[in-house]
Amino acid sequence: LQQSTQSTHLLQPTVATAVAIYVPQNLREAIATYRGRLMAESKESRRATLMGVCLEYLERYYMLLAFTSYLTWPKFDPASPGHVTFQDWMETRPELRSVLSRMLRR
Repeated sequence: LQQSTQSTHLLQPTVATAVAIYVPQNLREAIATYRGRLMAESKESRRATLMGVCLEYLERYYMLLAFTSYLTWPKFDPASPGHVTFQDWMETRPELRSVLSRMLRR
């Protein structure tokens, strides 16, 4: 992501606002909590369940970060006739899908 630092700074207040209004759980806190529980768990079946939940939260956070990067992309202009959708933008960046795929491998 070309502007990942800027996107992260834009995303943090958005996540915080969403948490305060709509989301019952902060994604960053949930990821850290589930990771901690995963590291402390000794039963393999329970570890697998915790890993799945942690990865779901991590995927959501990753997609929010990618979407924020898309919105701050210099060529983002929804009013233009040749507007690039988020899906098309993601498809032109196979490295982003690669990161997501690697992250979600168990």
